[in-house]
Amino acid sequence: MLPQLPSPPFSGFGENASDPTTLLKENTKDSISVLSANCYSHTHIVGNMAAKLSSSMQSTSQDTSLRTKEGVASALAELRQLPVLSVVEEKLHARHQLIDWNVKALQMKESTTKTGKQQFQTLEILHDELTSILNMKNCQGVRPNEYIEREVKWFVAEDVKLICPESGTWVRNQYKRGCDWRQNYLSIKSVLQPYGYNFGEILSSASAASVSGVDVSRIKNLLVDHDTLASCFVEECNHLREIEKVVNVWAAAVNQVLANDSHHLETRYNDLVKVEASRPKGIIANPPRHVVDLWVRVLKWGLDLKTGVESITGMLLQWKETVSFPPQVLVTQDAEFHESVRLTKLLLTSIIVEGQDFMLSKDVSLTPLLSQLRSKTITSFSNGNCARLISRKEVVESSTHGELLLSRVIGAEADLQSGCPLQFVRDIFWRLMACSLIQHSNSGGRVDLNDVKTLSTLCVRDSKVSSSVNKLIGDAEQLQRNATNVVATCLKLLQMNCFLHQNELRKCLVDLQSTQSDFKSQEFESAARLLRSTGVETMIAAKLTSVTWLVDTFSHPIIFDSANGSEQSHSIDRISVDDLRLLYERHPVSVTSRNDLDKEVLRVYNLVKDLHHRAQEWQTTARSLINLDKGSTVSEIIKVETIEALTQSLILSKVTCPELSILKNAVSVALEVKDRLVNELFRDEYHGIDVNKGRLPERSSLLAASGDFLLYRFTGGEMYSAIEKALKSLKEISSRLLVTTEDKATVDWMVKVFDWVTLLRDAVTDQTAVEGPNNMRLVLKVDHALSILEHGHAVFYSIPDEVQQQLFLNKITTKILPRKLSVEMMKQSTFTLGLSLLRWSAMLFECLKVDLDSQDSWKEAVLHVTETYQMFEANGLVSTFGRVTEYNDQVKELVSVAANLVIQDDDLIRSLFRLSNKISNSDVFKMQLEFERVAFEERRFALEKNRFEAPSNIVNARNDHLDSLLARLSSANEDVAVQDDEDTLFLANDASVRDKSRLFLEKSLFKGVETLGMELCQQTRDFVSNLAWELELAIFMKYCSNETLSSEYREKVRSLRFNLQDPKNPMLCTRVVSGQLEIPDLIVMSTDALASKQLKQIRQQVVQDAIKNVVISPGSNEASSGITSELAKKIRIETMKKKSSYTTEKAGSTPHNSPAPNSANSPGSASFSPMQADPPMLSTFNNSTVSELLAAIPPPPMLGNERPAQSLKPPTLDNDAPPSMMMYPPPPHESSSFETSHSHHGHHIPSQDGSEEFSFTISRLKVSFTSKIFIDQSCEFQLDGFLPTSLVEKGRLPVDEFNKFVNEKSRSGKWKVVIMKLSSMSDGENTSSYKRFYKEYESLRRICMFQVSDTTKVFLITPKFLRICKCVNSLKDLSRTSTYVVVITKETLSYCQSN
Repeated sequence: MLPQLPSPPFSGFGENASDPTTLLKENTKDSISVLSANCYSHTHIVGNMAAKLSSSMQSTSQDTSLRTKEGVASALAELRQLPVLSVVEEKLHARHQLIDWNVKALQMKESTTKTGKQQFQTLEILHDELTSILNMKNCQGVRPNEYIEREVKWFVAEDVKLICPESGTWVRNQYKRGCDWRQNYLSIKSVLQPYGYNFGEILSSASAASVSGVDVSRIKNLLVDHDTLASCFVEECNHLREIEKVVNVWAAAVNQVLANDSHHLETRYNDLVKVEASRPKGIIANPPRHVVDLWVRVLKWGLDLKTGVESITGMLLQWKETVSFPPQVLVTQDAEFHESVRLTKLLLTSIIVEGQDFMLSKDVSLTPLLSQLRSKTITSFSNGNCARLISRKEVVESSTHGELLLSRVIGAEADLQSGCPLQFVRDIFWRLMACSLIQHSNSGGRVDLNDVKTLSTLCVRDSKVSSSVNKLIGDAEQLQRNATNVVATCLKLLQMNCFLHQNELRKCLVDLQSTQSDFKSQEFESAARLLRSTGVETMIAAKLTSVTWLVDTFSHPIIFDSANGSEQSHSIDRISVDDLRLLYERHPVSVTSRNDLDKEVLRVYNLVKDLHHRAQEWQTTARSLINLDKGSTVSEIIKVETIEALTQSLILSKVTCPELSILKNAVSVALEVKDRLVNELFRDEYHGIDVNKGRLPERSSLLAASGDFLLYRFTGGEMYSAIEKALKSLKEISSRLLVTTEDKATVDWMVKVFDWVTLLRDAVTDQTAVEGPNNMRLVLKVDHALSILEHGHAVFYSIPDEVQQQLFLNKITTKILPRKLSVEMMKQSTFTLGLSLLRWSAMLFECLKVDLDSQDSWKEAVLHVTETYQMFEANGLVSTFGRVTEYNDQVKELVSVAANLVIQDDDLIRSLFRLSNKISNSDVFKMQLEFERVAFEERRFALEKNRFEAPSNIVNARNDHLDSLLARLSSANEDVAVQDDEDTLFLANDASVRDKSRLFLEKSLFKGVETLGMELCQQTRDFVSNLAWELELAIFMKYCSNETLSSEYREKVRSLRFNLQDPKNPMLCTRVVSGQLEIPDLIVMSTDALASKQLKQIRQQVVQDAIKNVVISPGSNEASSGITSELAKKIRIETMKKKSSYTTEKAGSTPHNSPAPNSANSPGSASFSPMQADPPMLSTFNNSTVSELLAAIPPPPMLGNERPAQSLKPPTLDNDAPPSMMMYPPPPHESSSFETSHSHHGHHIPSQDGSEEFSFTISRLKVSFTSKIFIDQSCEFQLDGFLPTSLVEKGRLPVDEFNKFVNEKSRSGKWKVVIMKLSSMSDGENTSSYKRFYKEYESLRRICMFQVSDTTKVFLITPKFLRICKCVNSLKDLSRTSTYVVVITKETLSYCQSN
């Protein structure tokens, strides 16, 4: 806010000088000078005033000087002295006017509440003044400025809320309400003025025609609203009150006409018509015109009815006088009634139709049927008359006088005063309805008792018809009472055990039958028809059905033998299954809702239902075993014990079933088939002379190695005839068995097998298309062979499991595999007929498959060569064949194979012979053959020369080796999955050593593949792994006997490992991988043959040097056992050079009583026998020279804890180490078997059950294996009987987490860590599971955990993790090929006695 400044000195310039508007209008030089001289502080004054005005706008401001009239006037006087007109001055001027206006408005509001209302014109003037202030119409002579005007208007609008909030709102509201009231009045005035009402002004007729009339309620509401206004309309209110008075007078006249009790019907009608004629025009008064018209119609209807009935009465009297009747009163009454009906229809048709709501004496709710009959009766009167209906409801609801008006017209007293015309018409109308009801009932229509009762209540007076109706009602009620009593008695009885009250039940049955006969009798036919809707007759029928069914059920007491709690005699007859089924099918549940069943019916029904279902289930089971309809055998295989149990079912003690005898007969036949099958085919050994008792032929073809046809060796013997005879006998007896038992299924399958062999035998023929001396031998046509193979596949591969089980019980095992079918005899089994049949049939089936495969391969080759020759004939180019020599050899080979095919395709053989003749007669073909022979000889000579000149140049032959290797890869991948089956050949104790050997060979082969430059994809890895597997197996089979690893096995593995990965000898690995060097040839090669050319030269030089240094004793032709001084000195010097390194190695070596580390786990390092005094440096000598040198070296001195020195064998080259190192064989006690390795200083711990075998279950892989656990004697804790026999995997830990876990537990001091080893395994399957386990977990880098309890955990550490698991690194005798068992527990463990 600007500071307060003194006002400028405007004195001395006259009065006009203080008026800025005057100065501005003069626009002279003097005025400009005055303004310039006096404007030094006006900006501060205006700013200060604007700030004060803005502050006064705030509701929280304490300075209220500018909110009063005096403060605003003072501020305006100060601003008017300035030479300019400011916006603040305009705002203050508007506030000054608002303050004056607020005073006027408050005075008017106060006068309205105290002295009375003022004219609306005063309020209107006050409202206009406020509007003028808001629109800023008080500033004249100033140039317009849109921005300033908008700002001032906004200020005025906000200032109204501050200065006059209540008065402004009150004036606006009252002004709006007064305008709305005046507008409503003008609209009423415009409507009523054309009807002659004087309002002081004349309106045009066009405006009056827009509305037909004014509702009187609108006038009343407008007068009420006038009382709530703050202003008044005096003249207008007087006009409205005069109109209201006229309407009230007319309404009073209407009420007088209706309320006067002394008026007759005709007088009341005339008065009401006159009053309606005097209704005020243009006014919609109450009652409205349509209501009064309705009242007039009702009164007019009553007058017409009275007149019509008087006419009918006179005509009836005249009719009685003129017409004569027999002296029979009833007939006379009927004739009079018909005449009355005729006259009524003649004279009162329109009246009855119009007042049909008045035809019934009471306003009752009619049933649907009576409503239909009423409509039918009214229709009989109408005859096409469309008179408008007078609705009783409409009259009653028209106004408060509606009910009074009806009582004046159709009331009993009013009707009596008029001579009872309405009663006369109502009587005729009711009798017509009653006749229609009787007619409807007689015609078979449904009539309820309620219909008749309702109709009787509407009867006006007694008559013949009313008497008939009342009699019908009485009969129906009597029949209903009788039925209700019988049903009640029956319901009471059915709540008890009716089996103990059968007499009462039979009496109730008689009563129900009697009541049902009453319902069906002719006497009560109409009454029974009235009771149909009540359901009484249906209830009687339902109870009769239930009671009848109970009586029939009680006639079979066997049903209640154990249900009622009483002991029945065993002489009670059983119920047949047919009678039981009839009882169940007739049970009352099918006709009665289950909720409506009585207790006894439901109890008996449940007994019958249970017994029926059990019998039906037994029958269903029996019929599922035998086909009674067709007499054929059911295909499902059933055990004989199942049939026997079915014949002894408890249900048969109550129910008789016809299938029982059939099943008993089936059991006897089945037992006979079982005995005959075992005795004739599987029990007794065949004692005849037959080749089948020996080993089956090993040749996988129908043609034996000797050229004999294998099929005839079986079908041509005595055993074949014996089998045929036995199967024929068994088939005959089993055909009488309608149930397919296990033995019958076995017989049927054996017959199918025998029939297949017979089919194969019948398909053999001696007709062959092969030309030459072999054309008389036996063959099979390819079409027949395929059909027989398909038939055999359907026979052998559809053998039921039950048949396989039967064969197993008879010590015969069948292996039905996708690739092979085999039959084997178990231990202690004999050569029976059944065994021989199955063995031969399986062998013949496999031979047939092999022969068909051979024929297919031969066929493909023939088609290929034929297609090639056809291309040659088409283009005439010899290059089509590629190499003619190979093509010619292939054709000759196919011709020779065709002569030996067992399964032949005649057309294809003839085509091949024709092709062979074409080739032999082609000159071009002969010339090309000769050319290729000469070229081949030259190329072979060049290759041999290159081979001997540069044998180590593998780069030149690299592409050939790669092609050969890829070809082997594609063929080997198909057999990779099968190689795992050979694990069964491994010894359990040597499994880890053999696995390690395979791993070393595999790594060596990988290096050879890398030398070739091939990418190590998954396909290549699978091939190399398979090749290493085959190589190790071949070494094992060659050098191991009695399934025990030998030293030759170890030496050969070391030698191959070194030589295959030798970078100086890549040719060896390349030849092995590419297939040029076969595995059988590789494993028998000597060390010299395996070595590279450079190594051979080194060895040869060493031998020559050793020979030169050999000293020959005088007189002796043999070399001395000693060595020269020079050689000894040389050896000594070399020994001293390696002394320090050997001392270090010896210090870290294993003691003599612990196993030496396996050299396979430490490549590049040598392991020595404790008998060695110094490390051998003899890698440059061959074996023979070393033997001579060792003989001259004295043995080392004996240590205190060592064993006696063994006889030394010549050391062999360790091909696993660098060429400069040599290893002695391991000590004799060393072995890969855990048990033998530690049998001298430890034991196998027993489990909690006392067994030494522990079962390890790997949940992730779903495999398990068993093994012993070996604990060293140096262990300080005793774990015998601590661990359970079965250990199940509970989790897997990474190696790092395992180390952390063990470290934390051991440091806490509460947990104990015990380390043991897995020992020997029992069988190949066990070893395979163990192998799968450790390979999987080593690839995942996980440690397997077994949780014994919350305080004991067991871990298995496989060999791969021994180097990185810290808990086992501290062991002195750590074996890198063993799996260790780590036990971590908080339990209290006992200490070993030795510790």
